[in-house]
Amino acid sequence: MSARPVAILVKRFPKLSETFILNEVLGLEALGRSLCVFALEQASDTIVNGAVARVRAGVELVAQANMKDWVCVLRRRPQRIVAGVRAAAAEFGARDWPAVSQAVALAARLVRAEAGHLHAHFADRPAAIARVAAAFAGLPFSISAHAKDIYLEQPRRLARRLRLARFTVTCTGHNAQFLRTLAPRANVM
Repeated sequence: MSARPVAILVKRFPKLSETFILNEVLGLEALGRSLCVFALEQASDTIVNGAVARVRAGVELVAQANMKDWVCVLRRRPQRIVAGVRAAAAEFGARDWPAVSQAVALAARLVRAEAGHLHAHFADRPAAIARVAAAFAGLPFSISAHAKDIYLEQPRRLARRLRLARFTVTCTGHNAQFLRTLAPRANVM
């Protein structure tokens, strides 16, 4: 990875039951990494871990794309537009326009932040949106896979994301072995 900021995409941040994400953010910041944290939904926890106050990265909610976001993405090189449209069609088809719009909004923010890498926590919706946003922005992406996001996701879609990701990390050896059976050539740790 380059010295450019690392973008982290989560469903919500902060979330009390996901303190492992908070710890990763704090750990990366302690190592001197510049981070951008993006959340797909507003955090709803009323109780927040006190360590959240130590996070230096701003947390930005990814809403639907506005005209400025679309223009930013469409000004990219033509091959990135084609890659983004193909990724969106493979991930969402015509069934999830809000997710495509969020991916475009995220891609525009990644371009503006001059991010060098996008990491998605959870292999389901966040990874799907990350894959599309990364394609539009021309960035590599990676995935953290945990539990139900692995076993409840459609295997073909999950395998495709695993193959396209620069790497995938998971929290147990059993999960890693399962993911390797889905995508033997994927870089799963």
